[in-house]
Amino acid sequence: MTFKLNFEMNKSLSTFKDQLNHIIKSEIDKPYIKTEWKNNVLQIVVDKMGKSEIRIKFTDINEDICRIEEESRNISMMHKPFVGEVEKIVSNIFVNKLGAKNV
Repeated sequence: MTFKLNFEMNKSLSTFKDQLNHIIKSEIDKPYIKTEWKNNVLQIVVDKMGKSEIRIKFTDINEDICRIEEESRNISMMHKPFVGEVEKIVSNIFVNKLGAKNV
């Protein structure tokens, strides 16, 4: 079962982006996974046996709170069986490593 990513953090957007970039570089460094920031939207592309893309929007609510919302996803047919596992990994990074809360 898939869900729409929706989190809130008690951190500023700039602090959160710095921490997230560090985690991406250290834990998700695969040649077939590309990440790119476009303003405050993180685009993640997996290009292996099909191409999937997810876009996650980050919004500063105030200086101390950041909202994280899934903007869109386009999952290739070959990747659909693994979506649940990827969602668990993303949730683990946001909640357990960065301190976000599901909203």
